[in-house]
Amino acid sequence: MLQAKGYRVLRYWNNDALVQTEAVFEDILRALASIGSNGESNGTPPQPSPALRAREGDNSEGNKT
Repeated sequence: MLQAKGYRVLRYWNNDALVQTEAVFEDILRALASIGSNGESNGTPPQPSPALRAREGDNSEGNKT
């Protein structure tokens, strides 16, 4: 629903936002860089930074925001 309206949702674990803030900022900047000047995605989804990639599949801590 949000995507149809042009929004993109990025989700991060609470702990990552608080402890790995720089890595979260890098991911946000990478997502923003993937948006063209016309506001549309260039079709290449940003990849998580190595610091956050290590957490993929780990559902043992906190909630995503």
